Amino acid sequence: AVLMVESEADEMTEDEMLGAVLFAHTSFQSAITAISEWTAELGVQAWDWTAPEQNKPLYEAVKAETAAAIGEAYTISDKMARYGKLDEIKAAAVAKLAAAEGEEGFTADE
Repeated sequence: AVLMVESEADEMTEDEMLGAVLFAHTSFQSAITAISEWTAELGVQAWDWTAPEQNKPLYEAVKAETAAAIGEAYTISDKMARYGKLDEIKAAAVAKLAAAEGEEGFTADE
């Protein structure tokens, strides 16, 4: 299913863009079906994977450090300026929380 179409195209209408996306989606179905049949024929098993347990102390520390700033960043209407601000927030949070590694047990990779 197509969940969302985001476009700033000026060359075609929204209906034309959505029509093109839906056409492509419909066209992909035969390939998706073929892949599904092929994996069944070959006996390919789905990966046995579970997400790692969430690091709650790290989550709470990041939330406390960034929630207000992220809320403010999303008031910026210019997309690239907003992305820039979010990058700044992320870099500052990583620097602060990784610096507290000895106290909190966080690493820069977390």
